[in-house]
Amino acid sequence: MPVITNNFLEECIDALFEETDLAILTPEQQAGYRPQFLTALETRIGNSLMPRLNPEQLDEFVRLIDNPNSTQQEWNTFWNQAVPNFEEEVKKVVSDFTKEMVESFA
Repeated sequence: MPVITNNFLEECIDALFEETDLAILTPEQQAGYRPQFLTALETRIGNSLMPRLNPEQLDEFVRLIDNPNSTQQEWNTFWNQAVPNFEEEVKKVVSDFTKEMVESFA
């Protein structure tokens, strides 16, 4: 079962800066954009996955959200059970996001 972590998303943002024209931004500029890009990417992933949840899965999602001690493993187990092609879906959202960011900075 794949594990999608914030580190994974941060690595995606780092790759966006390194592998595109965004590499011309100064480290300070990149640091300014990084949190905004990360938030936007997390939002897009959520917007892509949330509509796929049935009522029982939505209840479980709320339980995990409300539990400040929920672990990354619990989240990954949840998403992999709720969305059978979870890893592919996340990769597609990341790919689409990267393309849009590159186009918007071109």
